[in-house]
Amino acid sequence: MSSLFEDIKVVIEEETTSQEPVMRKAELSKLVERAGGTVLKSLPKNTENVYYVKILSVQENSQDYSKRKPSSKKINYANRPVSHRWILDSISSYKVLEPSIYLV
Repeated sequence: MSSLFEDIKVVIEEETTSQEPVMRKAELSKLVERAGGTVLKSLPKNTENVYYVKILSVQENSQDYSKRKPSSKKINYANRPVSHRWILDSISSYKVLEPSIYLV
């Protein structure tokens, strides 16, 4: 699993709502790093291979992303957040899944 997210950088944001997040930023950061990715504190100027990941609340986390269709458009994922489930599902599948189906 150590090279799954090789060359991928993520900026992780915990959603601040009254609901408890599904997981903490520190937990997700460890998973990304163990899978070979890099966790950034903020968005860099060069956003190539950078993904803005949002940790969603329990209610939002219950969506079935597998039924969504991938986008045919080129997307800058540093500007369009994806659900933290993209990371979890990619690790579970042992491959980096299409992030466009996880757009928030």
